[in-house]
Amino acid sequence: WVDAWAFGEAADRATAAGCAADLEADRGDEASALGLYKGSFLSGDLDAPWCAPMRERLRAKFIGLVSLQGRQLEALHRYAAAVSLYQRGLDADNLVEEFHQGLMRCYAKLDRNAEAHAVYVRLKQLLSLALGVQPSTSTQQLYRSLGDSRGASRRGGLD
Repeated sequence: WVDAWAFGEAADRATAAGCAADLEADRGDEASALGLYKGSFLSGDLDAPWCAPMRERLRAKFIGLVSLQGRQLEALHRYAAAVSLYQRGLDADNLVEEFHQGLMRCYAKLDRNAEAHAVYVRLKQLLSLALGVQPSTSTQQLYRSLGDSRGASRRGGLD
């Protein structure tokens, strides 16, 4: 038994079922797959080029799984559960902009606008420091739309 293989197989099953399944369907495969993911594959061997493809495949599966389940939870209006899931995703990989977007949407739906704003500010700082880039256009548009929903008195100082 190898945890990386087990995670990959469970993630594939969960993703296949999630794409075809009703939103009310049981999420046992997602839960078990997410429970198996313990972070970057062979994180102690980051300089070993032979493990990079496997590391990226597993990372992509994790991101896809968190994103899929997060969108499903949002569709079911289970925003607090989605917040926990997106935070779990960020604990594993804090550069995934989609997780930040999900947090912003959920906090806004939970009427926790200050936290939605803080997520954007943290993301903007993180991307600037780590990669030297700005948030994507879609993230900036989401942030502006959250500002628009807070009323005209808050417009203007969003960036």
